Amino acid sequence: MTAGWNFERRRDTCARFLIGVSLLAKGRAEQDTSLEAVRHPMRLSPEEALFAARRLNEEELIAFDPGGAVRSKARGIERAEALVSGVRAKALRFEDVAEALRAGGSALAVFAAVIRAEGGALPCASPDADPDGTYRLSLVRDVVTLERRSDDGSYAPASDLTGR
Repeated sequence: MTAGWNFERRRDTCARFLIGVSLLAKGRAEQDTSLEAVRHPMRLSPEEALFAARRLNEEELIAFDPGGAVRSKARGIERAEALVSGVRAKALRFEDVAEALRAGGSALAVFAAVIRAEGGALPCASPDADPDGTYRLSLVRDVVTLERRSDDGSYAPASDLTGR
């Protein structure tokens, strides 16, 4: 492992991979997929995907064959659902959203994985400065972006309310 692989990065890489497995397995255990099929939508490097698959296999959250085959397991699906629920809960607190956007890094990558799993957008709380606004997190060119709904129902990037 390289020096850049701290605890948070390892944890968040495994979370992203597990969410990807659950997404491809459509939330069902004993579904087959592959390392590459999970890696691409979750935007993981080959090194990250291989690390996560090995680690999750050791924890018996997925089954992984070194040839690249991945099989979902019930424990892994449950953990992925808990991870997604945790991110959804954080999105309901604007302070948590603002902190994730400010910090960036691997924690924000987990938000991005959940946004992908949710179909491209994740509702989030509005800031105190705009309590009546409707906000969401979405991916704009693979960047997690805070958006506000306008009067016509469309969404556009919100002005910087996160203190970045």
